[in-house]
Amino acid sequence: MAGKSVLFIGTSSDCGKTTSDALFCRWLIRKGVKAAPFKASNLSLNSCVTEDGKEIGMGQAFQAWACGIEPRPT
Repeated sequence: MAGKSVLFIGTSSDCGKTTSDALFCRWLIRKGVKAAPFKASNLSLNSCVTEDGKEIGMGQAFQAWACGIEPRPT
């Protein structure tokens, strides 16, 4: 699957896009495919502090953890 992309879109906020993406990334990782999520915007008030002291959205951190990578701001 080198160079392939998947886009999760939904009908509204809070419809499960972040969770679906995290599950799909976890599935890919377990199949041996390198995966890295990208969440372009964070509209929630929940945040996570990264190792370098920066702040990102909790959904972004959740997706990174699902991939087995440390969350970091882009």
